[in-house]
Amino acid sequence: MREIVHTVRRWRDDEVTGAVVRPIEESGIGTRRADAALAISAKGERAGGLYGGAADEAISATAREVIAEGTPRLLDIELSNSEAVRAGLACGGRARLLLQPIVDLPAAWWEAIERPQGAALVTPLAPDLGPSTAITPDGAAHPGAKDADIPADALNLARRRLAKNRGSREIVEIAGANYLLETGGAAPYLVVVGGGDLAAALTRQAALLNWEAESVETASEATERYAANTCLIVLSHDPAIDTPALSAALAAGIPYVGALGARHTQASRAERLRADGVSDEAIATIRGPVGLDLGARNPEETALAVCAEILGVLSGRQAVPLRDTTGAINA
Repeated sequence: MREIVHTVRRWRDDEVTGAVVRPIEESGIGTRRADAALAISAKGERAGGLYGGAADEAISATAREVIAEGTPRLLDIELSNSEAVRAGLACGGRARLLLQPIVDLPAAWWEAIERPQGAALVTPLAPDLGPSTAITPDGAAHPGAKDADIPADALNLARRRLAKNRGSREIVEIAGANYLLETGGAAPYLVVVGGGDLAAALTRQAALLNWEAESVETASEATERYAANTCLIVLSHDPAIDTPALSAALAAGIPYVGALGARHTQASRAERLRADGVSDEAIATIRGPVGLDLGARNPEETALAVCAEILGVLSGRQAVPLRDTTGAINA
């Protein structure tokens, strides 16, 4: 969605009609961006893309109907392996797409994505398609149309999903009706306390993931940056820096707190935090020694191990090989 937000907001400002297209169910097709979407205006202008253009003919035809009639549609597509490979995809598969008029998506949704900050979107799918309602971090609901009628249970579920600050897309059943529930979490923001080669490697690794990262030198600088999407990584071993930074991060309840250092260093930090009034329960949430056990030996490998652990923590997953799991891959 982020790649189309500026174009869609321009169309809205200029009162240009258009349609937004995104997958709601997929089987096969391979790894893609979870928030992939396509926008098509009544003038034929496009932003974003889906499936490397492999299904463009069917999508464009249905989008023209959606724009002309002002009503949403569902479109089922199927891509053969040969079509998928020509489009640069890993494999073929099937997908169900939702096409909505731009006006069916609330302005608050686009504003939240553009800032960026988290937001959730609830869209009726069955028995009838309907306009979406956005949920912003303050918990407020913003209907895309005056007649949007979404039950409180669906909106409250969206609020709970949004609190995790992770992008997701799922179909849920509530009171016999189906709703598409999407969350656009703000990208993780890494605050690295300390400098050196590892701090630089973490910044580079974050950029590869489309995350934000910043290296700071003092606890006060770190504390000023704590927010719902902050992930703290303490590299400094200076008690005047690491103790207040960790203490403030734990008090703020940010989703990931990690600290570099050997086990005896972690034990010393824990003693200082206890003396500072931090509970054992809170101290136990610190990821220290920081990172997954991947056999990292240099700053670049260590940065990968740290960011992999952050991703697992934010996703609520244990780091295990996909080969050893069951169920949907990357669901």
